[in-house]
Amino acid sequence: MIKRYSPFTAPSWFKLSIVVFLIIFFGIISYSVYVYSSVQENKTDGFEQSKVIAKEETELVSVDDVTRYHGDIYYHVVFGETESGESAVAYVPVENEDESIQFFLTSEFVYSREDVLNEWRSECSSCELYGVNLGIHNNLPVWETKYINGEDRFVFKYYPVDGSMVFFTDLKRSLY
Repeated sequence: MIKRYSPFTAPSWFKLSIVVFLIIFFGIISYSVYVYSSVQENKTDGFEQSKVIAKEETELVSVDDVTRYHGDIYYHVVFGETESGESAVAYVPVENEDESIQFFLTSEFVYSREDVLNEWRSECSSCELYGVNLGIHNNLPVWETKYINGEDRFVFKYYPVDGSMVFFTDLKRSLY
């Protein structure tokens, strides 16, 4: 008898290699999703606790937003309002319990985020901005700008909110 094969049959090694490829592919996708969600969760880890601490130990009665700032000390920057409706910022130290919470009313800030952005644009027209965050240096609030300058360097530049001197740190950007 002559065996007749269907044109849709494939050798078993081909089917097995396709199954193995699909298992590896879905495994890599699953692991990537897991790592991404873990990293994102870690970025906001402790925000709720910092909100509670800021409400208990400062004049904040409501919290609008929480961000992170890594200077000499790691802080959660808690934005909110006081009982009188004024905007305020509390810097809650995360890893160092010896540090106290720093509290500032934003009405005392001479420079706003928009002022800093306008100043930055006038200083560096060919630069690529990565962000402007509120930070703290020597117990004074500062605006931290992060950008790539014309020499392909990653630059952190700080603008004190009280309008005093400008100080900066310059770090070379890694291209590899």
